[in-house]
Amino acid sequence: MTRNEKIIQIINQRKPRAQKIQATIHELKTQVSQLQKLGAFAISLSEKSKSETVAKILVQFNTTVSDLVEDIKTELEALKKLKHRFDRPTLNIGVVGRAGQGKSRFLQSLSGLTTAEIPSGDRGHCTGVRSTIYHKANTQTYGEVSFHSESSFLNEVVNPYYEALGITDKPQNLEEFGSGFIPYCPKSLTMQFLKQSLNTSKDIKRIFQNTVIF
Repeated sequence: MTRNEKIIQIINQRKPRAQKIQATIHELKTQVSQLQKLGAFAISLSEKSKSETVAKILVQFNTTVSDLVEDIKTELEALKKLKHRFDRPTLNIGVVGRAGQGKSRFLQSLSGLTTAEIPSGDRGHCTGVRSTIYHKANTQTYGEVSFHSESSFLNEVVNPYYEALGITDKPQNLEEFGSGFIPYCPKSLTMQFLKQSLNTSKDIKRIFQNTVIF
């Protein structure tokens, strides 16, 4: 079996799983619709009920149903992401590591590309941001560079650190972030938790900055 045949075989094995997930998604959406109707009916009955006790029970029932609907919606979002992965017509290989450990050279060997397309360590910290390399047959090699906007940089890079540290006073713009102001940390944030959060944030940052997907 050739490499291409093996890849096609793996991709074809995904399709039945994607179909099963789609069937589950359809079933859960149906359940959400029915539960919402049930909750609305309970509220309608509570408004017509002459018994205060019965009305309270019906309102509480609607609250329980609403919580269940939200739980199902959360699972639906996870299933949609999973289905998207199984529907992909490609195999994705993630290469993660510290600077200068050979990620770029490995991808060069794997893809057949050169330092012109995948710069290696002798030209600086080239994979300091995420790079995505696609194989497209019969297509001239080209590159695209995407830059963060102010909002995406704050939301995707800066704010996760504040959230990990439990700090609600997040910067609203780059000027505020670059001012050097250190926000107040809640007293409930102990030094042990602070150290753990910082280490976690550093790990997330290092993984984010040194990830290359082929």
